[in-house]
Amino acid sequence: MIVRSNDIEPNEFINLISNEEIIVYEDVQASKIWVNYKNGEWLIRPKNVNNEPINLIDLAVQKFYKDAYAYLLSLPVEVTNILRSNIYFCFEYFPDEQPANIKYSRIPKNNLILTTICRNKKHYTTDVNKLKTYAKLFDVEILPMIYKGKLDNNQLKQINHF
Repeated sequence: MIVRSNDIEPNEFINLISNEEIIVYEDVQASKIWVNYKNGEWLIRPKNVNNEPINLIDLAVQKFYKDAYAYLLSLPVEVTNILRSNIYFCFEYFPDEQPANIKYSRIPKNNLILTTICRNKKHYTTDVNKLKTYAKLFDVEILPMIYKGKLDNNQLKQINHF
């Protein structure tokens, strides 16, 4: 389950995360793209899995997506052969070292960070093990983990104070 602290009341949030193993990820500020491989070609959707794919003419003339598209095209057939057309992959894409308002000193491997996997545009997962498996397949990174584990009472008090 993904919970953002600003989505619920503070006391409810503290109760929800008490006695649970949690994972806190870095909030990466890049460009979100959704990709899937269908009928022998890569489809790139900006921002949302339900958006229309960017057409090849736009990809050809638009500098922004060219590196991501070129990288996807370079993936070996051993990778593309095992991908299903109903599986969509969400990446944070770094076209350069400053994709948003933050300048990054290190660009992720192949300019992509895998964040989410979606099946049939309905079932989303951020399961760390699945992300790691697909990230290895794509030769990219997953979101950097800041913390993984159960919070002790002192940590919960600090979060509550914050």
